[in-house]
Amino acid sequence: MNVEGDSPPKRWDQAVRRRTAGKTEPIRWPKGAGRGWQPAPAFGSAAGQGEGGEGVLFRFLYRAKPLRFLTAPMLWLCLVPIGLIDLMAVVFQFVCFPVFGVPLVRRRDYVVIDRHRLGYLSRIQRLNCAYCGYVNGVLAYVTEVAGRTEQYWCPIKHALRRRGAHGRYAHFMAYGDAGQFRRDFERVRRDFSDVATDRPGRGVFRGGSAGGGKRAESPIKGNDDHHA
Repeated sequence: MNVEGDSPPKRWDQAVRRRTAGKTEPIRWPKGAGRGWQPAPAFGSAAGQGEGGEGVLFRFLYRAKPLRFLTAPMLWLCLVPIGLIDLMAVVFQFVCFPVFGVPLVRRRDYVVIDRHRLGYLSRIQRLNCAYCGYVNGVLAYVTEVAGRTEQYWCPIKHALRRRGAHGRYAHFMAYGDAGQFRRDFERVRRDFSDVATDRPGRGVFRGGSAGGGKRAESPIKGNDDHHA
């Protein structure tokens, strides 16, 4: 058996060797695996087979509660509006943001689908992970597109504290401060110097608070305080 990465505790190494019965599939041990950690069997390996030769997929379906199957149509129906929202957000920002002078949102920073590559997941689990990665990624992407749009048109904080504020909210002006609004509105609506652009220089105001077209940090970083 080929073992890659850091070595796990000896007892687990021996246990997996017994369970795999001399098979040669690689097992990746996570770095820092310590006491109490248990390896997950690779999909399709002998360690991933149940009694009587059942595969991981069959065991997953067999153990699932019947009511979960009834929710499947509702879960997958959501993919239709999410896909339409995804398409609309892409078209919207490519049409409007260059006109506004707002930098484009890099979709690949938000829609990340990679967990389906994990070998220890069943086929259904891989599909579920791909679905969740896409849907949640699209929602995060659309939120950023909407946040940049709001910053351009109405960069004013709400009077009441809100949960789940987008990443641009911290840049908004205080509620009820008319003096700040008159003084800083044009500057705030154009201030995207802290985010990267999909294409350097495109959709970014030249000079002033926009950073002169300079490529800045990724929008993923520095997003902790939404209620400053």
